Amino acid sequence: MLTRSRHSLPAILGPLVLLISSFGLVGCGKDDFSDDAYGFLDLSPYYYDGSTASDPNRGLTRDVRPHLGWVNGERAEYYDFGIVNVQRKRNATNTPDFAVVSPMYFFFDSQNRPIFSRPVYEPRTGSWFMKGGRKAFNLLPRDDAPRDLVYSIRQRDYFVDNQENPYLPGVPARNVPDYQRPIVDRLNNNGDYSGMWEITEIRVPDGYEPDKIKSWETLRRGVDSGKFELFSTGKVINCPILDERQTVVPTPMYYNIPYPRIELWYRTKQGSCFLSDGWLTLGDENGVPYPMGPEFYDRRLDTFDVLRYSIGDKASSVSTIIAPVGKLFQPRVSIMTQDPVRSQSIELRLIGDFLTDAAPRTKPSDPPGYRPIRWMWDVTVPQDPPYEPGTFKQIIGIDPAQYQPRGGTATTAVPWTRNFPLIGKAMKCTKEQVAAGSDPCRKQFAGPGLALECNLTPDFNIAIAEIPAGTRDINNDGKIDRDDLQMLREGGPRCDVPQVRFGEFCAPAVAKCALEGKPSGTGMAIPSEERGRLIDFRYEDRTSTTPENPTGVRLAAAASGKIFNPDTNTGGMAGGYTCLISPRAASGYCYFRCDSDQAAAAALPSQSITVRYVGPDGKNKSEPGTLPFDSRCGDLPGYRCLTPNTSPATPTRLRVCVRQCDPQKPDRFNDAFCQNPVNVSIRNEKVQDQEIQQGTYCTNDGISGANACIWNPAYEPRDPLTRFVPSNQ
Repeated sequence: MLTRSRHSLPAILGPLVLLISSFGLVGCGKDDFSDDAYGFLDLSPYYYDGSTASDPNRGLTRDVRPHLGWVNGERAEYYDFGIVNVQRKRNATNTPDFAVVSPMYFFFDSQNRPIFSRPVYEPRTGSWFMKGGRKAFNLLPRDDAPRDLVYSIRQRDYFVDNQENPYLPGVPARNVPDYQRPIVDRLNNNGDYSGMWEITEIRVPDGYEPDKIKSWETLRRGVDSGKFELFSTGKVINCPILDERQTVVPTPMYYNIPYPRIELWYRTKQGSCFLSDGWLTLGDENGVPYPMGPEFYDRRLDTFDVLRYSIGDKASSVSTIIAPVGKLFQPRVSIMTQDPVRSQSIELRLIGDFLTDAAPRTKPSDPPGYRPIRWMWDVTVPQDPPYEPGTFKQIIGIDPAQYQPRGGTATTAVPWTRNFPLIGKAMKCTKEQVAAGSDPCRKQFAGPGLALECNLTPDFNIAIAEIPAGTRDINNDGKIDRDDLQMLREGGPRCDVPQVRFGEFCAPAVAKCALEGKPSGTGMAIPSEERGRLIDFRYEDRTSTTPENPTGVRLAAAASGKIFNPDTNTGGMAGGYTCLISPRAASGYCYFRCDSDQAAAAALPSQSITVRYVGPDGKNKSEPGTLPFDSRCGDLPGYRCLTPNTSPATPTRLRVCVRQCDPQKPDRFNDAFCQNPVNVSIRNEKVQDQEIQQGTYCTNDGISGANACIWNPAYEPRDPLTRFVPSNQ
């Protein structure tokens, strides 16, 4: 890629003079060090596995989601940022030695103030960001911005760097909305790329306009000129570079430590990386970046193992910094096949039980040993009996004969190495603590202002699945129940984001949908022993003929108490809620959960309704509509058991009950159709007696292969005067 100047010579000088002048500029250097921007990074060529000629982007992973695993017997979560290159040992080329650490250039002014952004928390998604550029806007909209517009285009103020740095007493804040994005010069196509970066400080001259330099080539000319100063800190962060189309799904295990998406420049192209290890190397626990200077190097915490050494004598020594490689273990089963075409068995690697033995350091007293660049090893498990999740929780105790490097033996394998950082370990809690009103999780936070709570059922499927044979009484309470299963497979209850109920806003690291709800109102023939596993709603029977219900058919047959009973594995609506995530907004709302493993009962006759709406010509129109019934959704009119559009696929027990609509119909027809009342209203302390269809619209956002009537999370937080508000925000 070329680094081009913003200056050009007048065309009237002619081609020859232009050519000669250009050579003169290259030879003598320039006083104005700046680059033009040339688009965004496209990483799809480096994710060719799965791509096709018609869809070259198909191999690009769009969502980087947390993977469950263990650290020395404690539940933990990891990110997988894919294969990276490492250097191998000279005397054993099948053994990885270390990952190369390349510089990432962070800019500071003459007063040692950082001129890159501090991390900002986005409460709607639970994500952190470090933005850049000139005249940068605040990530969050104004408090008084009208909420009848989608969140992304609401009015925002400039994001001004107006906070004084506490490590620079007496030095005023910059008070400008201009930020310099860091610069890198290595990418996935480079043979030494690992995602590991040394924090390299650049002091700019007075008068430098942030973000003018966008490449190492131009920065190097500035350093060679003596106007820009470069200092190596020896401190390393792990920040894998991402495509702009990729999303990193946040997790409660951030525990209020920033994990920001950092905007950066690579050879005049804008990109970003995800700071999976190292905010405490860049700044403190309060989100304040450390100033420039060696007096702050000791404050920059090594969150993972780094090796530093010098080559040569003191006068001419060269300092080198590398990141050693650790091991990560994963259960693998070989499945024999009768297929004559296959000459080998099928290798199946099991997710959910990744094993390591060290965690990132969050304070200087924490022990070393954590290495996010992983050499992948397989733990061989038998095909029969089937592998039981949670069998392995730590490496110690596994027979060494059961594991070997992926792809071969310890002497023949070509090493598989991945950037596979640990996010965090689960914080444990107990139901006894919750019952006593002393939930220890309330003192922990996922992000600013987001207190955690004890989740007694961290695995939803375990909470409603049948207890398999062989489950042990691990709690020693004289009975075998789901508490034992949770302990065996998940390590027991843990701190998690708050649980919310029907119609409330949900997102992966913000809020989860609750397992249980409490019905109320007339006609609710629900036995007390069912423990209120249905929904928080008020139901009112309607059997008389009305303009909206000309047939007089009962609109909510769910009043018969057809709810799912997990103890007997019978019933209709599954009970509890599921979070229907909009891929575009990375958030959604809680809707009724259905279990598509359960066979639907004989369907009631579809209900015919009259849909009245205003046509495009301004005239009133009336058209017939049809509301089918599905017993898996409690026979709520028009509700069907549908599949959320997620990757990986949503388990059948977590599918969603929503009213299905027809995309072939006019939008105004569907608006009226979607909001045709069900006579079921939300009933909780946040939202009282709101008809559940109010404010819904017809879309396929978040639904696979169908359209449904749902709320649009792009408006959250909402204006209660113009749109339905299913939460207290």
